[in-house]
Amino acid sequence: MEERKKRWRPSLTAYRALEDEVSSLKEEKMLLEKSNGYMEKDLSRLRAGYESMEREVGDLEREVCYLRNRSFWDRVFNK
Repeated sequence: MEERKKRWRPSLTAYRALEDEVSSLKEEKMLLEKSNGYMEKDLSRLRAGYESMEREVGDLEREVCYLRNRSFWDRVFNK
């Protein structure tokens, strides 16, 4: 016959220690989720700023290209 392994049953102290560990892990998880939410908001704010700066840089590059490619007389009379 096979011997069955006895089921391990934690003592009351070990059970409470495990409960404390579980509650601390739940608190840590909640804190991390909150932090992730703040990071998402900050990331979206930074992306919006980056996109607006990218558009402004593109506009300025087009203006510089236009000014460099003017004809001689347009440059002389600053048109």
